[in-house]
Amino acid sequence: MPSWVQPRARRVPTSRLRFRTYLTVAAREIARLGLEREMYELEVFGLTVVSAQRTGAAELCQRAFVRACELIAARSGTYPAVETGSTHVDVMTPRLHHLLHEDAALDAEIVKHRSDRAFLLAALETHFVTEARLDELSANGLGTVLAVARNPRTRSDTLARIYRTNADPSYFFQALALHPNTPVEHLQMAADAFNRTCRRTIDLIVSGAL
Repeated sequence: MPSWVQPRARRVPTSRLRFRTYLTVAAREIARLGLEREMYELEVFGLTVVSAQRTGAAELCQRAFVRACELIAARSGTYPAVETGSTHVDVMTPRLHHLLHEDAALDAEIVKHRSDRAFLLAALETHFVTEARLDELSANGLGTVLAVARNPRTRSDTLARIYRTNADPSYFFQALALHPNTPVEHLQMAADAFNRTCRRTIDLIVSGAL
């Protein structure tokens, strides 16, 4: 190639650069934990076993196990016989769903990720978020506030404030109409506002302005 010809720089897609970054971070974490052999076994055999003592998660796993047993006991009235398994031979997975959500860990994670909209929207779909936390999150952005308005544990005073303080209360009409805790007076206000909006729209269509 002549010296005066400059090779064109290759543009690497952003998604590929991001993927390389993820791989680099993962590789460093694997090396830090000394899990190279386990990663080889996972790649070759499709499975591997990592001791909780090696990852430093032994105490966390034990705490999670004890808490799970406590929640099962609260639901069924019987603490699991962890040695024999005789107390829960007929327990199906659906009965054990949402164990994490019923623990204080959920509220702690909400506080930790309060600026993470995607996390909040997922967390607010559960009915284990505390009423106080729902009230606090009702001052967030529209998407988060709508999720609060849809949560079955949201108090009536929180719902009333959502309707009164937002610039566009029509955004919450459906959620408020379906929520059993919405105050009657606010349901009537929402219905009247919706009726006025519909009539205004019809008038604009008839006049040809819309």
